[in-house]
Amino acid sequence: MSFDVRFTPTAEKDVRSLPATTQRLALRQITTLEAGVSPDGKRVKKLKGIKGSFFRLRIGDYRAVFEVEEGAVVIHRVIDRKDLERVVSRLK
Repeated sequence: MSFDVRFTPTAEKDVRSLPATTQRLALRQITTLEAGVSPDGKRVKKLKGIKGSFFRLRIGDYRAVFEVEEGAVVIHRVIDRKDLERVVSRLK
């Protein structure tokens, strides 16, 4: 099954604020989600303790927090891994 990848306005702002090399890496990794989301335990993990189907994608020192909806992957944030816990707590 193929997914459409969508960015929230906040996620777009997050990506634009990344260094150029990290931006390219992030966009390349995020586009791989079009083929499907399969939590592999290393690169993609399901976030625990949150209602809905939220996941995180590892992109070097950054993480993309996304949600799987009907036929779409919605990227909510692309943040430094140090900020992941703070952002996830706001999603609860």
